[in-house]
Amino acid sequence: MAVATLAMGCFWGPDARYGRVDGVLRTRVGYAGGTTVDPVYGALGDHMEALELEFDPARVSFRALLDEMWRAHNPVKRRTWQYRSAIFAHDDEQARVAAQARDREASRRGRQLTTWITSAWRFYPAEDGHQKHHLQRYPALFGALVERLGSPAAVFASPVVSRLNGTLAGFGSRETLDRDGELITLLERLGAEFLPEVRALHSRHANA
Repeated sequence: MAVATLAMGCFWGPDARYGRVDGVLRTRVGYAGGTTVDPVYGALGDHMEALELEFDPARVSFRALLDEMWRAHNPVKRRTWQYRSAIFAHDDEQARVAAQARDREASRRGRQLTTWITSAWRFYPAEDGHQKHHLQRYPALFGALVERLGSPAAVFASPVVSRLNGTLAGFGSRETLDRDGELITLLERLGAEFLPEVRALHSRHANA
């Protein structure tokens, strides 16, 4: 596995979007880019809202993750520091690919991007209430997952739950959902009502 750390505004939407990118295994939201120790929401200091991804580079490249980043937000818009656009490179190769991707996207748009490229340093996971935001909007489903997997931490760390969170937000196709045997099996084991509910919610948000 490899790790990517990206910032593109409020972290709830990107967390869901990347959860349905093939090759992304786990997602978690948090705070990065600053020097403030132990930031919390509402007192971030000099940190930004960010997203940490664990991904399989044999299935999805870092460049492809950055292509998705440009689709996920407007990298030309100037934002407050908390919601700044940024790429936190974990090594020299990521830094090189990030610089090339930013230049290519700026050329395509005909405008300079505001995206900051810097070295990754400490990532602080956000509070539980911010993890898998779209899933937590449905307390019965979330509670059933906690009961089955043992704890909220186990739910947030689960690769299949990352995909579920993205599905609930309308990302991925209906065919992608129907081919996800692991997710379908999990939902069926939680209770007969959950799979039809997830399919309906995916359709509603995909068409919104």
